[in-house]
Amino acid sequence: GNSVHYFSTLVNLPNLVYRKIAADAGVHCFNNGDDPMWIGNDVVFLHAKTGGEKSIILPPGTRMRGIIGPYKGKVFASGDKWQADAALTYGFIVERK
Repeated sequence: GNSVHYFSTLVNLPNLVYRKIAADAGVHCFNNGDDPMWIGNDVVFLHAKTGGEKSIILPPGTRMRGIIGPYKGKVFASGDKWQADAALTYGFIVERK
């Protein structure tokens, strides 16, 4: 489709640097935390580095539905919070409302 992918040969840049690069490029940031995420055209995976309350910032006009993990089948709106267990991966498909 119309996806754009960015790759870098530099590793371990601070998240604030990545967020600045993303903001300058007009890229949507899906969260403000330090948890590793993998984001595709219509999927979002968050690996909980630490346990506790998590949320994902979705693009306008979308919602996400759990496809792996303990929230499989549950639908979340942008910013909805859930409790995560450390070291678990949570996967969602992003859908238009």
